[in-house]
Amino acid sequence: MPTTLQDLLVWRSFDRRGFERHARRFAGSPLPADLEGRHYLVTGATQGIGHALALGLASRGAHLELLCRDPGRAAALEGEVLGAGAASATVLLADLADLAAVRAAACAAPKAPLDGVVHNAGLLPLQRLRSPEGFELTYAVHLLGPLVLTEALLPRLRAGGGRLVWMTSGGAYTQGLAPAELADGIEGRDGYDGVRSYARTKRGQIVVADALHRLLGPEVASFSVHPGWVDTRAVRESLPGFHRRMGPFLRTPDQGADGALWLLTAALDAAARARGGLWFDREPVGQYPLPWTRPSASKVQDLLRQC
Repeated sequence: MPTTLQDLLVWRSFDRRGFERHARRFAGSPLPADLEGRHYLVTGATQGIGHALALGLASRGAHLELLCRDPGRAAALEGEVLGAGAASATVLLADLADLAAVRAAACAAPKAPLDGVVHNAGLLPLQRLRSPEGFELTYAVHLLGPLVLTEALLPRLRAGGGRLVWMTSGGAYTQGLAPAELADGIEGRDGYDGVRSYARTKRGQIVVADALHRLLGPEVASFSVHPGWVDTRAVRESLPGFHRRMGPFLRTPDQGADGALWLLTAALDAAARARGGLWFDREPVGQYPLPWTRPSASKVQDLLRQC
């Protein structure tokens, strides 16, 4: 929810200037300096926001599990997080779109209780691509893979009183929920619309995070988090026009990772943990600024059954 008049202007809230303004209040809810003995799993940590998040956890001495697709990048990341101070680093190789591979990776993971899982991996293809099981790729990576991974890790999350954090996007704000379109991607005037397909699956993440919070609480808290507009390779490659216009004002990956890092590690009070919901810059925010994007209960149930 806007905290100043400047926040009513999206580009002055989601960009670097918004983060710097909001960060003035962070002193009242600091990040812990020491995560000794805590265990976290992060997806999509080889670049961008996920990379910054993994290093933030590592620098505080956490045990890390890193679900990665590319073996070479995974090996480099393992060395980075150990060099940054991680107590341990376990690489789990799997493409998040390959549901069988995700199950196998989860079975091969350590068995220690988990303090948190971050569903950060994402992509924005500009042409229709399919997962190994035949689903549209953004749907598989943003929803199906994370749900399969969550299910496999649930005993460990329950044992650790863990937190689930779903990295969503401001693009979700403009989109309603259309479950039937998700599995096949959205058609635009000129064929497949990758940007809208991405945004729809990000709306789906917010809905699924809420549903899991209701289902799993109070043992496991589930949050979605909006990182703001962040300067990442994915933005540069998939949204070049946006990057040209906004590049000087985009947040750094560290700034984009801050909200997820805080939700994972901070000493949340009982009200914050019980709330769940969508968060932005360490504050809960409304999920439906555009009223017509609010899904009916039947659409929410349709999505959950479909997944």
